[in-house]
Amino acid sequence: MSGDHSPAGDAIRCAGISIPLFSLRSERDGGIGDFADLDAFYDWATTFGQSLIAVLPLSELGPGEASPYHALSSFALDPIFLRPDLLPELHGERIDPAPDRDAVDHHAVRARKAPLFDEAFRRFLAAPEDHSRRRRCARFRERARGWLADYALFRALLEEESGRSWMDWPASLRRREPNSLEAARRRLAQRIAFFEFLQFAADEAWWEARAAA
Repeated sequence: MSGDHSPAGDAIRCAGISIPLFSLRSERDGGIGDFADLDAFYDWATTFGQSLIAVLPLSELGPGEASPYHALSSFALDPIFLRPDLLPELHGERIDPAPDRDAVDHHAVRARKAPLFDEAFRRFLAAPEDHSRRRRCARFRERARGWLADYALFRALLEEESGRSWMDWPASLRRREPNSLEAARRRLAQRIAFFEFLQFAADEAWWEARAAA
């Protein structure tokens, strides 16, 4: 046995910080920390010699939930972390400052961002189909085809059912009967496309945040 007890290979020790994204409040946030707040946090963390950032789960939460561990989906990012004024469709239109700087009210933040997301989607649909953002969204839908369609349908149904648990939905939907699901896809086509758009926007914002790191 060798007497050399140094770390194997060229391993380097480093330090990092684990954070819930909703806690990164800034002057420009809409009542909750968002993807864009990570950029300034990187600068702050490196000043103190930190080289890793571990973010608590970013999955979309259900109605009335605040814990990052009570998610609707294993794949969908929570659009609450989007900063509306950074969406290209909104051209820098800013959300009003949060009235409470000391607390995060998920329900209130969602309510304040919802009309801005609706407007962003309306403008997105008004853009030509060959617009670069429309093309990128189409590519995202293709990459996410394993989960996005089912997620968006579920999300639209959840909205239609006023946030009720799926266990309280009509039996044909609970049992995923094909005819019932197809009827829902036709009936809710616009909202399904809306929730797909939000996932595309969140995906782009998340990868921009990662690239900045």
